[in-house]
Amino acid sequence: MYKGRDGMANPDRIIRHVLGGSISADGIVVEETMQAGQYRLRRCSPVEILLKRGSISRSQYEAAHQLYHDYALGVVGADDREKGELPPGIQWAGGDPYPVVRLAAITRFRQAVRSLGLRLSAVVLPVVCEEMYVKKLAERREERQEGTMAILRLGLDSLADHYGSG
Repeated sequence: MYKGRDGMANPDRIIRHVLGGSISADGIVVEETMQAGQYRLRRCSPVEILLKRGSISRSQYEAAHQLYHDYALGVVGADDREKGELPPGIQWAGGDPYPVVRLAAITRFRQAVRSLGLRLSAVVLPVVCEEMYVKKLAERREERQEGTMAILRLGLDSLADHYGSG
């Protein structure tokens, strides 16, 4: 996306991209850094892309974020953390011991998935937890992207109701 004729990033195009606030087709967004005139490329999650494009509401995004947080802290943390440290990207400010917090996250995750049911969780979990794009999931399910997106929206609405953010 940012390659010019010589294969290097074109700063003018990056600046236009930042000012336009757009996201590339492959989920890359350009953000300004703390230092003037410097930019960085960042990969957005599929759910973040859907929010920025207006395909889902803020409450749907927040519900998806809460589900992902519970998944990363509880499920992923339970699988590959032996010493009790936090999974990457998860911040915890203390209070209860980490194993207690992790167990609570697992419980919240299981309750949320149970509230979704089989049909909705079959779409919500790959997009939110595995960060699969809706287009790829629709192809895998052999259905139209619009149908998969509609199921995702229903699932995120259900999650928002479950978490109380709807």
